[in-house]
Amino acid sequence: MRKAIRKMFPVGFFLLILAACSSSHPYNGAFRDLNGTSGNGKLVSASENLAFSASKQTLVSHGFLIDASQTSLENGIILASRKMQDSQDSEVSYEITATVNLLPKDSQSTFVALSANEKKIRYQKERIWWHLLWIIPLFPVGTEYHTVERPENTVTDPAFYNDFFTTLDQTLRGLSHPLKKRS
Repeated sequence: MRKAIRKMFPVGFFLLILAACSSSHPYNGAFRDLNGTSGNGKLVSASENLAFSASKQTLVSHGFLIDASQTSLENGIILASRKMQDSQDSEVSYEITATVNLLPKDSQSTFVALSANEKKIRYQKERIWWHLLWIIPLFPVGTEYHTVERPENTVTDPAFYNDFFTTLDQTLRGLSHPLKKRS
């Protein structure tokens, strides 16, 4: 019996080391359909330049700051960000970063893709009390503020992307059919 245990010990030790070295990485499934964001791309009937202008106008009209933008013959890209206060909790705000990619299909159609990440930030306020005998708090002597950030996550809410593309369509209609000036 002891010989069998001695022979199995190296095999068991090897399996233990092998199991410890192999770990699951959450990014391994990044390109599977289950992890993707649905509704974040749309083919629009507009040239790349018109879609680029309309995308920038859509972002700016909704409070986003354009951090960077570039357009070329191959594609266009817009990087934008926005900070929003939570309407229900004054101590919580959100930082949203968005990237719009424009890929021309032909001279009159462009594929527009939006990707966004959000970071939740909580601001905490803590009073500092003067203590009697290091035990009994008597009155506040100051305040400390702390910022707690939740890690960044991809925005997966279809309503976010739907709102962008609805506004983009309206902006494209306005840009392609401008009102005639009255004489």
